[in-house]
Amino acid sequence: MKTILFVMTLFLFACNTNTRNEGKVESSESLTKEKSTDSISITPDKPGEIYSAVMFDKIHSSEAEDTLIIRTKKGEFIITPYGRFKNINGDTVQLKTELIVENAYLYLDNKFLYIFFTDTDHDGATSWVQKINKENLKTIYTTEIPGFNLGQPIIRGNKAYVTAIGLIGKLNLDTGKYDWIREDLYDRGKASFNSFDTVLLSDNQTEFLSKHYLRNQIDKVIVDNTTGKIIKIVK
Repeated sequence: MKTILFVMTLFLFACNTNTRNEGKVESSESLTKEKSTDSISITPDKPGEIYSAVMFDKIHSSEAEDTLIIRTKKGEFIITPYGRFKNINGDTVQLKTELIVENAYLYLDNKFLYIFFTDTDHDGATSWVQKINKENLKTIYTTEIPGFNLGQPIIRGNKAYVTAIGLIGKLNLDTGKYDWIREDLYDRGKASFNSFDTVLLSDNQTEFLSKHYLRNQIDKVIVDNTTGKIIKIVK
């Protein structure tokens, strides 16, 4: 497939916004930046289809400060500050954390919930993905995504492309194991790859783009899609 499909988050064009795309990404021509909450992503019909996890919004109120929420026509998904997750049926499950959940994304297929989240004690932070059975709310696995500044997970088939500060990885959603992961990309001297905004997917390679706000340029890591071997770094 020569045509490159891609997912663009709003961070590439507007700093300090919390809006994220959700659902299936068709192509560069049909890509929109509007957040729809009519439905949540389900299992792709074809292996080549690309989906994105949905970002939770943060409620700012005295009654529910720092609670994370996704609203749909069918109901709400909620994560409390200490990691209590509630689905649209009102069922609850505790995420595998004892810290404060500061941001999160949700992806659904027909059988499972995938919750990508960052927790913090305000001195340090790291990120995780927790796979939960939708029927009995049992956790299948919890895998660390070692870093904060968690980017929007992009899903293609049973693979999730994940990012954090100085980190890119390709995760097998069936097993919770990484096909490959790179954790050494942050450049303190140039402050490059503090966070990643965009993932460009093709059959043979994947590009991870990071907007460098201080220098108003795009830093880029290009890797072999199968092995994760770095092909090129631009910064």
